[in-house]
Amino acid sequence: MGLDSVPKLSFGLNETLRLVIPGYFLLVLITAFLGVLDSSAIISFNAEQFLAAGLALGFICYSIAYPTRRRSYQQALPSKKLLDISRKHAIESGKPFAELDSKTGEHTRLYFYFLNTFFPPTFYEVIMVTGGLYFCGTYMWLFVGAFGLLGFAALAALLALRYCGGVGAFSCFGLQLTADGGHLFRLGLLSSCELLVWYLMNPSRKLERMMITICSDQEEWFKLNFPLVRDIIEYRRDPRCLVLLERARYESDAKDGGSK
Repeated sequence: MGLDSVPKLSFGLNETLRLVIPGYFLLVLITAFLGVLDSSAIISFNAEQFLAAGLALGFICYSIAYPTRRRSYQQALPSKKLLDISRKHAIESGKPFAELDSKTGEHTRLYFYFLNTFFPPTFYEVIMVTGGLYFCGTYMWLFVGAFGLLGFAALAALLALRYCGGVGAFSCFGLQLTADGGHLFRLGLLSSCELLVWYLMNPSRKLERMMITICSDQEEWFKLNFPLVRDIIEYRRDPRCLVLLERARYESDAKDGGSK
């Protein structure tokens, strides 16, 4: 472990997983759903409109950040593990000032300091890729499940209108909905496929276990490097500053000695 800054994962890959893929995946689901309901409503984009619509949806998803609000994610946060370490050390050492302040988010800021400064490059990239995959996969799982349920709700409404109300076609929000066998079959097939994908993508099967594992690995890193962690949470200082100050003092003494 060195004190030099570590190589970082390319910005493009990380943001593609967290912003671009969820946005465009949602855009595809929306167009597919509308197209099945009303073939005349199939949305046609030029390149600029497609780019703008996908990015807009991506930024909305990124801002909401639903995957990070899940209970399993919140419980496994390594920043909370760092907070627990500081509390335990403050009690055992009799130094209450060593406990990180959770109200101001000090434990989160300090976690990112460790992540960006001391974590080995390969470990850093694994953390970032795993986080991006969890973020992207959770949104995809959420979207296909939501549209699967929405599709079956629309299918039930169309069936009720056709067989109970005797209505074969009607207009809704500008869509010309037709309750014929072809439309109903395509809607049922699309919704079934989406719910099947939702079931197979259940985050608890792989994504959450992967995320929990990488968070546990970070907690283990804190334990293995406890002397460093202890020094930083006690003194709130970057160890590199001591090296720089010592070097500056040495150069100053050498310069004074040379002048004499």
